[in-house]
Amino acid sequence: MMNKIVSKTVGKIKLLSIISAAILVVGIVLCAIFGLNNSAVRADKQYLTVSMNRITFKNEKADVEELCSSVFEEKNVNYVEKIVSELSGDTAQIVYVFDKDADLTAVKTTLETQFAAQPENGLVVSKGEAVAHQAIVKEENWRSARAAIAVTVFAVFATLYVYLRYKAAQSLAFGASLVVAGGLTFALMACTRIPVTSTFAYVLLTAVFAAAVGGLLTLNKFRGAQKDGALKELSAEESIVNSVALKANVIFFAALLIAFVLLGAIAATNVRWFALGGIVGLVSAAFASVIFMPAVWLPIKKALDKRAEMRARYDYKKAPVAKSEKEEKTEEQSA
Repeated sequence: MMNKIVSKTVGKIKLLSIISAAILVVGIVLCAIFGLNNSAVRADKQYLTVSMNRITFKNEKADVEELCSSVFEEKNVNYVEKIVSELSGDTAQIVYVFDKDADLTAVKTTLETQFAAQPENGLVVSKGEAVAHQAIVKEENWRSARAAIAVTVFAVFATLYVYLRYKAAQSLAFGASLVVAGGLTFALMACTRIPVTSTFAYVLLTAVFAAAVGGLLTLNKFRGAQKDGALKELSAEESIVNSVALKANVIFFAALLIAFVLLGAIAATNVRWFALGGIVGLVSAAFASVIFMPAVWLPIKKALDKRAEMRARYDYKKAPVAKSEKEEKTEEQSA
């Protein structure tokens, strides 16, 4: 069945590109208007933000963190995550994330009293949805930038590896599939409004990594078949369709799918959202490596095959024609 799907879609690169671009545009528009859905992060958590000026942040940040930790220990509350933002203007923030059941009223009062005794430090402690969420959004933007850089670096090095190990044509198709896998994962997360947590970077990496593995499985099969001469009598379309490593890809993606389903079934809420996002990434990666990459590869291979054929004809015309024995004898007699 999958082989039939590949054979029907391998020549439809324009249609596949339009569909992928449409999904990506819709996702970008929804993200621009509504943003990614991070309600899961905010629904079951509360935040306590400590703001400080530039001098305190650079010289006494460790002392501030130690003071906060001592107050948390005294009030018997434990934070689940600590986020330290970068300097923005003359202010920086430390955001402590607590479970929704934690009682932060006494903690906030104690910290305010402690900081008031050191007014020269310019410390302000705040507990409230607006201030805390502004800090979280800034940190999420910073994390998103780091995630984008990590995904880009991985994609570039993976494509470079394919270029060095295989050929430029394969590397172009392979690189395009990684871009589609990452882009579709982002767009589908925005379109479906699946909650995005701090593990979103790993969701993108999962999608690109899975697409890379799926693409490499196909390229390895193609290379082996090419060495064995199994593709000589086939057309460009037939050789690419027969080179798609369907069995290996099905096993690989099925194993990852089962792992994510089990992870979502037994894990905590945030990890469940990661597992659901990972499944979306797997769907995008499977489409990119099994369907989109062969479709991109076909026109490139056809162009290269045509070029090789023309070069072979040109070399044949330039090659000297072997003389027959009769012509050689005639030349000897005339001499």
